[in-house]
Amino acid sequence: LSYAGPYQAFRHLTQGDLSKKGWSVSWDGSYMNSSTSLFATKFGRHNIRFSKEFKMLKLFAIENHEGNLWNGADENSPIQGSFQFQEWKFGVENAKQNKIPWYFYLTNRTDLLPLNSVLAPDTKAWQVETGMNYIGNKGNRTAVSANWRDLKSFSSETSGEEETGQSLTARLEENFQVAKGALVSRTFYEIGSGLERKIEYSYIEVAPGQGYYTWTDYNQNGNKELDEFEPAHFRDLADYIRIFRPGTSYIPTYLNRFNQVLNFQPGRFFKQKTKMEKILSRLSNSLAYRIDKKNYRTRLSDQLNPFANNMNDSLLVSHSSLFRNTLSFNKSKTVFGVDYHFEKNQSQTLLSYGTDKRISRTNRIIVRFHPLDPFWITNLTEKGEKEYISSFFTGKNYQIDYIRNDIELTFKPGESWQTGLSHEWRRENDIGQSEKINVNRLETSLAYQMPAKGQIQLELNYLAIEFTGNPNSPVGYVLLQGFRPGHNGMLSLSFRRKLNKVIQLDFRYEGRISQGSKIIHTGNIQVRAVF
Repeated sequence: LSYAGPYQAFRHLTQGDLSKKGWSVSWDGSYMNSSTSLFATKFGRHNIRFSKEFKMLKLFAIENHEGNLWNGADENSPIQGSFQFQEWKFGVENAKQNKIPWYFYLTNRTDLLPLNSVLAPDTKAWQVETGMNYIGNKGNRTAVSANWRDLKSFSSETSGEEETGQSLTARLEENFQVAKGALVSRTFYEIGSGLERKIEYSYIEVAPGQGYYTWTDYNQNGNKELDEFEPAHFRDLADYIRIFRPGTSYIPTYLNRFNQVLNFQPGRFFKQKTKMEKILSRLSNSLAYRIDKKNYRTRLSDQLNPFANNMNDSLLVSHSSLFRNTLSFNKSKTVFGVDYHFEKNQSQTLLSYGTDKRISRTNRIIVRFHPLDPFWITNLTEKGEKEYISSFFTGKNYQIDYIRNDIELTFKPGESWQTGLSHEWRRENDIGQSEKINVNRLETSLAYQMPAKGQIQLELNYLAIEFTGNPNSPVGYVLLQGFRPGHNGMLSLSFRRKLNKVIQLDFRYEGRISQGSKIIHTGNIQVRAVF
């Protein structure tokens, strides 16, 4: 190939594939050299694969090479932009027709970069990959995979130093069911290593009602400080958004994830002939457990157990866990049913200024009763704790105990109309502080459905709040949820109308009034085209 001017290039290609009696070899390669008045280049690439198939397994070896050498027109030493790597890969796999496919691979790769007028080793890596995947009857499945890598860096070779880094990623998935599907389990486990960047964040003011956070000047100094922003409970107060920015420092970490789901339905196993079997068949239980955490990288053996470290461990970078269990009686029945929920949430995040930790525990009992066709009665009783701990903004720390009961009566005379009446009582107390709250909320609602056209919904709330403490404190904001001590009211009206097959009109109005303040009106209207 030549152009009008001092450019000329030659390229050579080869490709082949041979096989006989289970042996096979295949290759492809290319080589090109070019020259101009400024540079001379040589580029080569090839791939060679050898394999042998036996009755039960398959062996193979692969060699990859690529080099891109740039020289000055009058020089023979490589310049910036030149590189070269060579990779060997050996593997063994079982035959494709086997019910349990598995594999094992070993890879070695060396990368070279220009150094002192020659291409010198820059990194060298050994990598081991292995895994298997078993699929049995009735949806049972087991899948395991692991990848270990040892990387040596020679980038500081001029000082006689060598940097070594080891990384591991492994995953386990297990799905099975027993006793005719009475017990169903799903398990997931993963471990990995990497670098975690510290996070910084700030708040930016946006158009009124277009954000998610609100600002309260707790110390009355007129400055917008990070510990003075809270999630907005009402749209008219949501004037800020939170922006996360990656920091400049990295932390070597190990990642550990574990998920477990267990569903138990004894009704699928019992024949329901005796009275006890009939009662047990109405029970069901659902359990979900999740852990997602990152630790400072130490010995690998210390990181394999996802339950080893707790929230107070100094090596913990981030942590998120959820334990939820629901025990139900008559879950699928409409006349009467009871559900008991227990839930525990924990989270911890490493920020540039320290750590933020949140913990919540909840016990909840829900009773569902349907005495007559148009009437539903639901009662929810809940007791729990909420805790927030900041290592830097200690003034926002709290530990709150709460208890509440919410009873709701729903009347639905037909397909179009539905009305409801509910009463909620809630008491919360910040342990060790003076903030306490007692709330009685009465709500009535009315909804009208227009089939294929839209809906209208009206809600009216009255809240009587008894509060002890400082309402303008961070804890006071959490307890009051945007309202004020005394009498509070809120009206909400929403209207959705489908004008034609494409155009849809949405209108929403909210009116809120608190004791000692003026009524606040908030309206929103949208026109959407749904294609």
